[in-house]
Amino acid sequence: MGANGDYIWQVSVDIDPAQEEEWNKWYNGVHVPQVLACPGFHRARRYKSPEGSPKYIAIYDIDDEKTLQSPELAAIRGWKQFTPFVKGPKAILYKKFVDEKE
Repeated sequence: MGANGDYIWQVSVDIDPAQEEEWNKWYNGVHVPQVLACPGFHRARRYKSPEGSPKYIAIYDIDDEKTLQSPELAAIRGWKQFTPFVKGPKAILYKKFVDEKE
């Protein structure tokens, strides 16, 4: 198993502007706490692009690729009530390859 911070999972998405306020309330208040309660998740950060697409990204510090296969994550994964308003979702897993001391 990787050490905290050896992997990050980046999720990017655009959301219909009419749903943006509700989306952000739900994402910050419900979804992020649910994800962080899943085994292997340690930290979440969200960013909003001032221009361009994708407009939102979330970056999660996770143990390793197996973290993304947990039943706990599978149970909460997705944006069920927002699916019709989500455009271009993309998720990418990254593994740290440079030690911070270098």
